[in-house]
Amino acid sequence: MQPSPNKQRHKTVLELQMINEQFNKPNLIAPQPWDRRQISRDIPPQPKNKPRPSVLLQELQKADARDFMEDGRETKFYYEKYRTVELCKFMLILMAQGMNILSVYFIFSTFTNETDGSQREVFYYLNEILTLIMLIRIIPMLQTILIFSRFAGARPNRVCSFYGCQGDQLFRIKCMMKKYPMMIFCISYLISLLFFAFAIRICERPLVRIQDEFWQDQVKEAEANGEQFFFGSQDFNNYTVALWMVLITLPTVGYGDRFPRTILGRSITTIMAIVAAFLFSILVNALSNSLELTNNQKKAYTIKRKVNAKKSVNEKRLIIQLTKQNYRQKNINKNQSTNQNIFQ
Repeated sequence: MQPSPNKQRHKTVLELQMINEQFNKPNLIAPQPWDRRQISRDIPPQPKNKPRPSVLLQELQKADARDFMEDGRETKFYYEKYRTVELCKFMLILMAQGMNILSVYFIFSTFTNETDGSQREVFYYLNEILTLIMLIRIIPMLQTILIFSRFAGARPNRVCSFYGCQGDQLFRIKCMMKKYPMMIFCISYLISLLFFAFAIRICERPLVRIQDEFWQDQVKEAEANGEQFFFGSQDFNNYTVALWMVLITLPTVGYGDRFPRTILGRSITTIMAIVAAFLFSILVNALSNSLELTNNQKKAYTIKRKVNAKKSVNEKRLIIQLTKQNYRQKNINKNQSTNQNIFQ
């Protein structure tokens, strides 16, 4: 025998009351199905046109729900970068330390371009050539700086993908130049100064080892005069001389008192000139941006110009009025004097 509908309804209401008492929410008691006013009063009104969140907001909300997956991807990203950088460092250090025991001449030879148009053959040690190649180690160092920047990681790459761009190293460099222009210029200038000075010193070092009749005659002449002779009047074996040459060449000054003589040294100087043009373009851009007015400053400047213009117009108007009054007063005085002469 099935229970009547009234008993079922009564049983359902009792169960709802027990649940509401358990959770201390007496307002959740279900109304009777025949009381439509009670139903409409208990149900909160729903907005007709509910605003939908943007696509970007939806994607970011989904991304927050996948944080645990993102942590794994980010860990893999950094692990691969660190592994590559450490492997490059290990190979380069092993190569440098392994070649330090060699003291033989390398087959590579080049020529010096003298001021009189003549050329002289010079030789390089194998260590010098490898040390020059080892200067490329600066690239992994710069990549490490980019990896630790705030513009690297899985989340910046995902945001870039939303707008159809790639969060690669060039993007990170642009962001850092936009955020810290003066700091990027100072660090780049210091690194370029030390880097190119060391490279020029290596390239010009064979000049010190030249022992031919020309240099011997020059040495004897300098010793006879009680002077210290520097080979080729350059002595790039001294690191400070190379620093001075790079310091005056980077800003495109170039006094000409120090200059490279070997072909390899002049090639390095050409690369240095290109890098200098890039560095000082950063400086000019940073200075122009720092001297540019902000939006609030532009508004204040415009209002100040208007006030000054209005003040200038008022001053000119006052001068014109005073001039007119002075002219009228002169005419009045002139007419009065004329009338007095007539009556006399």
